[in-house]
Amino acid sequence: MIERLAFYDMDGTLMDTPLPEEGKPQWKEVTGQEYPHLGWWGRAESLDTRVFDIKPFPAVLSQLNNDKARGDTRTILLTNRIEKLRPAVMNLLQQNGIVLDDYDLKGGGQEKDDRIERHLLKYPDVKEIAFFDDRDKELELISDLKNKIGDDVTINIYQATDGNLALVESYNRIKNIIEGVVVEFGNENKNNRIYNK
Repeated sequence: MIERLAFYDMDGTLMDTPLPEEGKPQWKEVTGQEYPHLGWWGRAESLDTRVFDIKPFPAVLSQLNNDKARGDTRTILLTNRIEKLRPAVMNLLQQNGIVLDDYDLKGGGQEKDDRIERHLLKYPDVKEIAFFDDRDKELELISDLKNKIGDDVTINIYQATDGNLALVESYNRIKNIIEGVVVEFGNENKNNRIYNK
């Protein structure tokens, strides 16, 4: 039974993909031609393994492998790379021997929190979400998700920085309510009233 969902961002989290500032000059150096587009993240060229030596971050890959080994966990690539880049994304992962249970690329303008909610509908027994991402904007979106999901689901948010992971938030509404009650009973000046912190 799937009770845990582990969502992995790709760029800057699972994979050490080049940023446009470094990638465009490298493109010219390797190909002898100017990079052919203004944009970067929506272009397959930014993932071209003939030009870029893109590897996974070892610590994040190790965490992914640990998650894959758990019988209660489903691993999901949750990237804002657009759906038309699926072949380039899958090629990159395959060349590095990386397999997840599901691959969720952006389509239809849905943000990551909406897409996570869609996965939760498929797995009603989920008790924990682990979310791995490098961007503050995405971390804040998922932090806000805690107000939309069930009280019994724990959300653990990990920020990736230069290939290292740090737990930045762990949230479970019931746990927080209980902790608030314990704090109140331990504080004699409040007449033992029960309410949230």
